[in-house]
Amino acid sequence: GWADRDPRPGARREGRWLLGTGTAAASFGAGAAPSTALVTAEADGSFTVRITAADIGTGARTALTLIAADALETAP
Repeated sequence: GWADRDPRPGARREGRWLLGTGTAAASFGAGAAPSTALVTAEADGSFTVRITAADIGTGARTALTLIAADALETAP
């Protein structure tokens, strides 16, 4: 894990190989073109917003919620 790693560059070796620790993220296609959204007005006055984006922990969900609320002139 991150807590146990040696943060110094080049500190981890296995024979002639340098070893590192990293992260990766991927998303599965949703079948829609990039930069698309679908907004549904619900009976209770709320909105459901569907977008073709993946939130990989960088805050996209929060940012896009605020953008949609602003555009729809409603509370997030």
